[in-house]
Amino acid sequence: MRAAEQEPEHWKRLLLVAAAVSEALAPSPTYVVGGMVVESYTQGAYMTRDIDFAAALLREEIGPAVEALGFQRMPSGSWVHPQMRVVLDFPGRLDAEETTRLVTIDLGPAAVRILALEDIVLDRLQAAVHWQDLASEEWVRHMLAAHAARIDWSFLEAAAEGAGCGALLSRLRAEAAGDR
Repeated sequence: MRAAEQEPEHWKRLLLVAAAVSEALAPSPTYVVGGMVVESYTQGAYMTRDIDFAAALLREEIGPAVEALGFQRMPSGSWVHPQMRVVLDFPGRLDAEETTRLVTIDLGPAAVRILALEDIVLDRLQAAVHWQDLASEEWVRHMLAAHAARIDWSFLEAAAEGAGCGALLSRLRAEAAGDR
């Protein structure tokens, strides 16, 4: 947590906090989902104040570990670190499909596992299509432009088609390639 407190870049600070939380919850598996993953893949262009985890633990098991790191429980069930103003949420359980595609980010003395790029792009595509969330569409556009060369296109296209957002992915991919 000391390294996180000293890190000036917000997205790197969140990664360090996430690594500290993951280490505190070990050996139980955890990984980061949601906006912090978008922030990581956009290197801070997208910003969030919370870190969402998928974890195998129950809330009662999580509490003592994160409180030992300086987090305080809020009435909403989230935890907040008052000095760093970072919020932790544990909205989901581990998803067997997601765990096969996790990316480990090595931060030196610690590491954190986050959703794979394709999974967070798919998540934002679904928000854009099913909730008409234009901001999510813009973040997909940003991630496709930044990471087009490393995306597993066959996986992403099949998953997007199955989720009802294949047409949007095709359009945004063409835009990213300059084929407007």
